Amino acid sequence: MFEKAIQELNSIDNGKPFFVCLMTASDHNPYVLPDDIPFVPKSSEMSRKMIEYADWSIGKFVSEAKGCKWFDNTLFIFVADHGASGSSIYEMSLQYHHIPLIFYAPSQIEPQENEQFALQIDLGPTVLGMLFSDVQSNNLGIDLQRKKRKYAFFSCDVLIHRISDGHEGLYLYNRQDTCNYITEEANKADSMRNYAFSMIQHSFNMLKNKATSCK
Repeated sequence: MFEKAIQELNSIDNGKPFFVCLMTASDHNPYVLPDDIPFVPKSSEMSRKMIEYADWSIGKFVSEAKGCKWFDNTLFIFVADHGASGSSIYEMSLQYHHIPLIFYAPSQIEPQENEQFALQIDLGPTVLGMLFSDVQSNNLGIDLQRKKRKYAFFSCDVLIHRISDGHEGLYLYNRQDTCNYITEEANKADSMRNYAFSMIQHSFNMLKNKATSCK
């Protein structure tokens, strides 16, 4: 897929802006590991091999892109749909809902780290803020370079969890604390609940009314 992408991008590049989205799926079943490529996995377990293969493929793609005329003017964004599933001492796994977000444009962006929490819907406004200085994004996302979320939330089936600095719901997850502080922190619990539910309700209203923007 990445080799095809390089070919396509080289053929369409005419000096005008372009947007391309690539979705990898090689580390999902059924596993297909090519045997005619210069890749040698270190792991013996198949699922780990496929993770290594995905990592190698992305690295090869970036390396080849560096030789293309559009590379210096391109913002590469790497983001996952979910993290690795695993055991959790809470109702919902934090690990599964913790994903990386990497902006890569070495000629445009200085290396830095940002550890604030965010939602996937913040990606669009953040990119627009990087491209345009006076853009106004009318949706539920925020520009992570200019604003900070008070809370974040995620869901699974009928469960909804809210995250603040140090809390998952009302558990101190950064201390692996399983004590529920919802009684002692009732005001904070209400604030987090209202934050999440208001966004969910507003999203529902937008869909119901077929709205195209959020004001």
